[in-house]
Amino acid sequence: MGGEVHDALARQERSRLGGHAVLTVLVGRSAATRAAWRDPRWTAGRRSLVVENAGADPHELDLLLCEAMLPASEWPRRVDGYLRRDPGRTPGSWAHLRALGHDELALALAQRGEDELLAAGLQAVATGEGSVARLLRRCGDDAPRLWERVLSPLRGGDPLPALALATARPEPQWLTAVARWASSWLQRLPGLPLGILLPSWDRELAHVPHLEALLREGAIQVDEPTRDSSSGGAASAPSDAVTPDGARSAAERFLHGCLEARASTRGRFVLNQRLPATAAAPACEIDLAASDLRLAIELDGYHHFREPEDYRRDRRKDLALQRRGYWVLRFLSDDVVTHLEFILETIDAAMAARLTEGAPDR
Repeated sequence: MGGEVHDALARQERSRLGGHAVLTVLVGRSAATRAAWRDPRWTAGRRSLVVENAGADPHELDLLLCEAMLPASEWPRRVDGYLRRDPGRTPGSWAHLRALGHDELALALAQRGEDELLAAGLQAVATGEGSVARLLRRCGDDAPRLWERVLSPLRGGDPLPALALATARPEPQWLTAVARWASSWLQRLPGLPLGILLPSWDRELAHVPHLEALLREGAIQVDEPTRDSSSGGAASAPSDAVTPDGARSAAERFLHGCLEARASTRGRFVLNQRLPATAAAPACEIDLAASDLRLAIELDGYHHFREPEDYRRDRRKDLALQRRGYWVLRFLSDDVVTHLEFILETIDAAMAARLTEGAPDR
């Protein structure tokens, strides 16, 4: 795996460890993307899985993920480890549970004061009747509930597995469904390593409604692109090329679209508005600007934090805007999808404050 690809994957892993949701999208030849996903240099002890010819049904994907989190082959070891972590309660071990009859086992678990769902899981597994699918049905097919109540306690502090979904011929509908499913999990469990492996990055696939920013922010070109070489990936800094709608990034386009869809913000913000130099401040460009309110929104991707000079440049830009009377709202590009409601609430609050006190007329 090339150094740039490794660096990009390692950077994404650091973001996950920092609590930021990242959906990795590896683009390239089959062998290269799979080798990159399984590379131990970034997985750091995680079990790494690739599901070939993955479907798009959310329930089936939930089952795949839950089984990856706790394979049936690991149940005895996990149950034994869980019971031994708290020996102060009713003593037990995997062998002890297996030796108990069904009714005795139910009583022993009740005496331990176990969570009802976890107790049912332990009982089902110990009697040979357990499976992740059965437990998922018992949870009403609520996979996040199954994770929180059963799988997480049994896993303890072990790292989560890295699961990637692959298909030889991705269609827009498939990518939309898979990205939406991944996004729902990442909102609940941002440290979860989820990936999508694609043979190429077509413009059709790039324009997935409401999920484009999440996909583009996580995209990494693993080898030389075979089609649409202008798409690029996270292995290099985002291009400054302006698209026909005026956006320089998928995150800008997505957020601007969300603002345009709301009556309170429609028509307020202009993409990449350039301000000429004045006696008080140099010329600069704003990602999304509401000039009448003197509000500036800046979206920062990973490249804003790679070098000290990048950080200094952003602070100089903040000062230049403040000298013009602007309030500057900075958000992470990664958060545009995963923390959209927070971003919109912050923008609404800033607009309300400006409208109340009156924006400076400069």
